[in-house]
Amino acid sequence: MKILIIGNYGAGNIGDEMILKGLLAFLNKSLVSPQITVMSGNPEETKKNHKVYSVLKFPAGFNSVINFLISFGNETKRAIKDCDFVIMGGGNLFGGPENRANFIWGVQGLFVKFYKKTLFIMGQSIGENKSILSRYFLKKIFNYASFISLRDRESINLLNELQIQKNIFLQPDFAFCSKTIQKEKNKTIAVSLRNSKKLDTKAILSIIEFLNFQVEKNGYKIDLLNFQQGTAGEEKINKEIFNKIQKKDFIKMYNNLTDTSESLEIIARSEILIGMRLHSIISAIKTNTPFLALDYAPKIWNLLKSLGLENQFIKDKSAENLKQLFHKTVTNYKSISEKLKNLNFQFNDDFETLEKRFTRAINSN
Repeated sequence: MKILIIGNYGAGNIGDEMILKGLLAFLNKSLVSPQITVMSGNPEETKKNHKVYSVLKFPAGFNSVINFLISFGNETKRAIKDCDFVIMGGGNLFGGPENRANFIWGVQGLFVKFYKKTLFIMGQSIGENKSILSRYFLKKIFNYASFISLRDRESINLLNELQIQKNIFLQPDFAFCSKTIQKEKNKTIAVSLRNSKKLDTKAILSIIEFLNFQVEKNGYKIDLLNFQQGTAGEEKINKEIFNKIQKKDFIKMYNNLTDTSESLEIIARSEILIGMRLHSIISAIKTNTPFLALDYAPKIWNLLKSLGLENQFIKDKSAENLKQLFHKTVTNYKSISEKLKNLNFQFNDDFETLEKRFTRAINSN
C-alpha cells in the first residue's frame, strides 16, 4: 500500500517533526509494510531525520514555485499519481489567523482533489476562519475528505458550524504516538517561548524577573529551547533572556535543535517546563513533567481544556503571577505528575480506537 503524507515538514519546526514521527509510528503499526512518501519543504532533511522517502510539496508560494520548477516537480507528480491514498497529517495547518497558511495547505488539498486521490485528514486543529477564502478552502477540502480526525472538540465544533457533512473523530496529537523517554529530574526549568504578539516586551521582562528569582532564591538552572529555526524562531528572544540572567553558570541556550529526541530529553530531565510552544507542552505531558503553559493561541487552551489541565494555563504573564502559579505547581508536583502519567495510558487506548477506525476506512476505500 502506497501512502503519501502532506504536512508542514522540513520547515525547521520541532513540533511538526514530532507529529511526523508519531504519524509514521502509527502507520507502521496499523498497516502491513506500507510504502510511505512524505511531501516536505526540505526532502533531503526529511529523508535523513525520518528514514523515509520524501519529495517536495506542491508549490503555493514564490520560493516553493522556484524550487518546484528547478526540480521540474517530476518526483512530486509521480508520488501523487502512484499513491493509493493521501494523508494530510497533523498540526495546525488550517489554524485560522494567517490566511497565507490556509491558502498554502488549501492548495495542497486541491491538488489531491485534482488527481482524484482518496484523502484522509488526521490529527488537525481548526482555527476560527473568518475570511471568505479560508472558509472556501476548508469547505472544499474537508467535504472532499473520506476520513477526518481532529485533536480537540473545539475544532470539531468549528467544522460543524461550516456544515461539513462528514463523521469527524477525536484523536490525540500524533506526537503522543511516538516513543517517549523518562529521565531522572534535575533542578532545572526548561523554557520554550514563542515569537508572538502575546510575548511583548513587558511579558519578556516579567519572565526574566521570574527566572532570575528562581535562579537566585531557589537555585534552579535554566534551559532555553528554540523549537523553530529561522526568523520565526526564538533565538533572538532567548539571547535577550540569557544576557539578563545574572548567574550565567545557571543558564544554557539550545538554539539549534533539529532532533526531536534531543528536545524531548531536555524536557524529560527538567523539573518543570514553562512553555508557549504547543509541542513543548506535549513533550512535558509525554515525559510526566509538570508545566505552566503561557497563553498565545487557542490551540493551547483547547488542548489543556480537553485534558482537564486548565489550572496549568497562564494568561497573566506578570512576574508575581508566574511565581504564585509556579509555587502552586511545585506544591502539587506529585499529583500533577500522576495525572500526566494516567493521561499517557489514556492516549494509548485512544490510538488503539483510532487504529480500528482508520483500518476500517482504509478497507472501505
